[in-house]
Amino acid sequence: MPTTAADLEARIAKIERELADPVVEAARSKPLRVRFPAADTPRDIAHGLGDVPTGYRVDWATAPIHATPGLQWTREIAYLQSTVANAEAIITFFVATEAAIDAYT
Repeated sequence: MPTTAADLEARIAKIERELADPVVEAARSKPLRVRFPAADTPRDIAHGLGDVPTGYRVDWATAPIHATPGLQWTREIAYLQSTVANAEAIITFFVATEAAIDAYT
């Protein structure tokens, strides 16, 4: 039986509803207040998660914060840097339980 336009629209709407739900849930997360004394300089941050973080979120910052290219995070340390000296930030590191869902099943 051929798929009608209404069937296709219903499937698309279902997928969009599923994708609107969070697809990453943090099993463990930890917010930290971090100071960056120098601009564009890697800052090692002891995240305390006991596992390599899946990612981070900048909750508040006085300057742009980003991951340091080329430095691999470990079970103890993550590397971030600021574009401005003496910047401060509250950063939440997290370990995700799942990175994606199959929206087509």
